[in-house]
Amino acid sequence: MARPIVVDAGPLIAMVSRKDDHHQAVVSWLETAATRDLLVPSLVLTEVCHYIEKYLGGEAEAAFIEGLMRSPQFAVYHPWTTISGGWPC
Repeated sequence: MARPIVVDAGPLIAMVSRKDDHHQAVVSWLETAATRDLLVPSLVLTEVCHYIEKYLGGEAEAAFIEGLMRSPQFAVYHPWTTISGGWPC
């Protein structure tokens, strides 16, 4: 089994924004990464949602969240609950 990939905000924004210079490259990469689990840190999700709402609108933000949650490829995780079982101090 392949290791999961942690996805940062840049590729997620490019995936949603067709005007982004990297949109097509990210869409193509996602097709090749279809067999890998893609982990989205919850803080990254917040950053991406802020961008989408600000530049593409609330409907685009809602569609992004719904698509992400329905996708078997993406999983949102909370890093502070996976490091030593709690909030890192």
